[in-house]
Amino acid sequence: MDKQKILIAGAGIGGLAAAIALAQRGFKPVVIERATELEEVGAGIQLSANACHVLKSLDVLPLIKDSAVAPKRIEFRHYRSGEQLFSAPLGLIHRFAFGSPYFHIHRADLQQALAERLHQLAPNALQLGTQIETVSAGADSVDVCCVDRSQYHGRLLIGADGVRSSVRQQCFPSASQPEWTGNYAWRALIPSSLLGEHFMPKQATVFVGPGRHMVLYYVRGGRWLNVVGVVENDQPSDLDSWSAKAPWLALQRDFQGWHSMVERVVNAVDKEQCYRWDLYRRSPMQTWHDGRVVLLGDAAHATLPFIAQGAALALEDAVVLARCLDKYADLDKALTRFELARMSRCHNIQARADHNMALYHGDESQLLSHFTAQMRAPSHYNFMAGVYRYKANNITI
Repeated sequence: MDKQKILIAGAGIGGLAAAIALAQRGFKPVVIERATELEEVGAGIQLSANACHVLKSLDVLPLIKDSAVAPKRIEFRHYRSGEQLFSAPLGLIHRFAFGSPYFHIHRADLQQALAERLHQLAPNALQLGTQIETVSAGADSVDVCCVDRSQYHGRLLIGADGVRSSVRQQCFPSASQPEWTGNYAWRALIPSSLLGEHFMPKQATVFVGPGRHMVLYYVRGGRWLNVVGVVENDQPSDLDSWSAKAPWLALQRDFQGWHSMVERVVNAVDKEQCYRWDLYRRSPMQTWHDGRVVLLGDAAHATLPFIAQGAALALEDAVVLARCLDKYADLDKALTRFELARMSRCHNIQARADHNMALYHGDESQLLSHFTAQMRAPSHYNFMAGVYRYKANNITI
């Protein structure tokens, strides 16, 4: 494909990674982002080997070495007794088995590292404070008009603008509407100093119980504890944003009577920095591209946070799409090859995340038997090994 200007909607993880991968291959990316600055928004994310393979190829791994935390293991524990139900090694064993490390990192720290790397390659690529209003795709190009009356012209528009993608809404109007999962998620960050030096080793700890679970792990070099608590509910609360605050007392009620570690975490949460959002799923799309527009990441295949692969899938998409655009001169062929390379994997991971949602929330009688049997099953191990072993730079396109 001609190395012309490629427009990218959204400066999240997928959009910035795509811009870097394209710039590495001689394209001219322009990232259009509605926010006026890359803010400290979001929570922790997990980066398994498949994600770190991508970050290594983008030369971003050195930029996160001080903020990322390498956990030694993941433990699943009974919500009330704290008994260990299942444990899997990470750390050096994960690196040895899959060729790259496993990291925990704050989303904003990764976003800033990606933005820094993009600036090194294409100093003027990132356009902040620019919200897309309309998209007009022709036979050979695409035009974007923004709310501030600025206009952009390119060979292709990549919609990397997240689960509430305006590009998808405009260009794929028949795409399925969000479906309520019956769950909402709490998130919070706690200074580790408030919990004490020996509160928890550097690992991921997941407390699972009837109708809810809580995930704990460190970010920012271990200085902060990331907290995510997912709770089943009868109806959505209309809190559909990562930045929507909710009463701390509601968080306390949701996890009342849980293990002392959980209660200690809840009591340490800043009552003015307590966030909750509803979890929605989307049915898999039949196609991610139409003419001069293509989707990637959450805009194409939003995945529930029960398999820790949302950021990894966006990173993989970014590299595979850039490789396809670089390899095939015909744009439609490039986008078709991108879908063929990615769609089955993404849909399978979406389905496994849906499955895990029910698994984490088993009733009292299921927790000690069904949960451990499912997590230890060869099929589960083989599936996750396949997820982690994936190398976006090496797959056939």
